[in-house]
Amino acid sequence: DKTVVIPSFRVDTVNRIGQMRIDVGGKGINVSKCLRNLGHDSVAAAFLGGAAGEQCQQLMKEANVTPLVIAVDGNTRTNLKIIDPELHQNTDINEPGPVIDAQLLENLKKKLGKSVGKGDVVVLSGSLPAGVDKGLGQYFAALTNMRSVGCMGDERTYDYAIALRAVTTSDFMTAESAELPWEVLSK
Repeated sequence: DKTVVIPSFRVDTVNRIGQMRIDVGGKGINVSKCLRNLGHDSVAAAFLGGAAGEQCQQLMKEANVTPLVIAVDGNTRTNLKIIDPELHQNTDINEPGPVIDAQLLENLKKKLGKSVGKGDVVVLSGSLPAGVDKGLGQYFAALTNMRSVGCMGDERTYDYAIALRAVTTSDFMTAESAELPWEVLSK
């Protein structure tokens, strides 16, 4: 994010920037920065590309947040924040982000699968990027401390149960259970 301070900002004319700063942003990265400030190690997964993506990686490292990068074509978007301290107004101008297709999502899942360990917490936050199916509003899996009996061949097995939650929502105020395909449930 690029934040500029412009006293008495006006449209349709030339404005002069009084102050400027560049921060690595995004809701998920902000969660990681907060966790780091509270003394917890954190890894932030991000779809990054181009010179802006390289700058994001560097800023994440400077904030002691480990980047888990999924490379994308094109340039990572930069969002411009205009602050007018005299009129007490903020204006956001957000660039379009890259399209995230099914292959990029699969790359994210694979990288997360390799880096997440026992006891780790995964937080997914932020707006869904262009190209992502917006039908599935929330999903997660949790390993419970409850053991269940099963059969494998002629032997009984005892293992921990996994709880799954998947819902569809359009407003994040109400939700319906999502139908999970058998290919997901059978793994």
